[in-house]
Amino acid sequence: MLQTIPGIGPQTAATLIGELGALTRFTDARALVAYVGFYPVINESGDRAATPRLSPVGSRIARHSLYLAAVNAVRRSGEWRTIYLRKKAQGKTAQQALVVVAVKLLHAVSAMLKHRQPYNPSRLLVAPATIGS
Repeated sequence: MLQTIPGIGPQTAATLIGELGALTRFTDARALVAYVGFYPVINESGDRAATPRLSPVGSRIARHSLYLAAVNAVRRSGEWRTIYLRKKAQGKTAQQALVVVAVKLLHAVSAMLKHRQPYNPSRLLVAPATIGS
């Protein structure tokens, strides 16, 4: 069922199932995102402020697989490309925009496995891409 999502193939699906385990142990999709480690860590001390980075906590393998799935989804699907381009237009870097897509992919995976329904692109609530046209 996970392979119905653009960008997720058999190896990525197997990796996610193996790394995430039973999704019933997470209260919601935000807890799942935190478990994977897709949240920023701010490192400040006095006047020194470093740029926020992704947390090193969580499953590095799942995070890497989701990031690569986001790259493939942006390349192959208009809906995911629209999300990516919208974030780029808001001033995000390419890597930051791909992390946003990866988090949305994780939310989609969570919803699909929770409700046991295949991927439905109309649930993304994405307007057609007009950015850069």
